[in-house]
Amino acid sequence: MQANQYALACLRKETRAKRPRPVPINAVWTMDLTFCIDASGKLHIPLGILDHGSRLITCLRTLANKHSWTVPGYLCLAIGRYGKPRRIRTDSEIVFTSFDFATLLSLVGIRHQRKPRTHLGAMAGLSACLEP
Repeated sequence: MQANQYALACLRKETRAKRPRPVPINAVWTMDLTFCIDASGKLHIPLGILDHGSRLITCLRTLANKHSWTVPGYLCLAIGRYGKPRRIRTDSEIVFTSFDFATLLSLVGIRHQRKPRTHLGAMAGLSACLEP
């Protein structure tokens, strides 16, 4: 590993500079929730919905609560504004695995993909973007 450190650094630089492969618009959307605490100690729950193809943030809202119809409601608003995706990729958050969310996706005809559950630090998603 030590002997090939320069070669690994060059390879890492090449892969970072490579343009991502094109993805059609409205093919895959990603949804993620995170939790932030402001300076006064109040808890905020931001919801982000991102289109992979256009890199468009279709929804970035702070939720008042995590009820089972709050997140699907914002999803319906984003679908009404930008069109319906073929698939939605989420993590294993309880809101995304609920019966209400799964029923909405099946009624609308959207496939649900879940990110594999790994250790806590690997699911950085939206929270990594919102860190100061």
